[in-house]
Amino acid sequence: MPKFFIAVLFVSLFVTTQAFADDIKESLYDRVQRTGTLRCGFFEENPFTIVDPNTNKKTGIAVELAETITAQLGLKLEWSEAVTFATLVEDLKN
Repeated sequence: MPKFFIAVLFVSLFVTTQAFADDIKESLYDRVQRTGTLRCGFFEENPFTIVDPNTNKKTGIAVELAETITAQLGLKLEWSEAVTFATLVEDLKN
């Protein structure tokens, strides 16, 4: 079940991001290739993403998955801010 949830989350983020691609002058793919950096927002949801309040270190299934994917693609992973379902669309636009 957790793998299914992660897959659905990534697919929904990809589809939502593609819906806003027409509004962006430079495509997300082009920006990632140019900068070599993948910016990731995250939901704080145990066991997927856990943030230590003292160190701000992120752990969890989604964190490990994002780190593994970016490492295999030779990209730098940059964590942006935590998002909520209420602000998801605006956060993706930004």
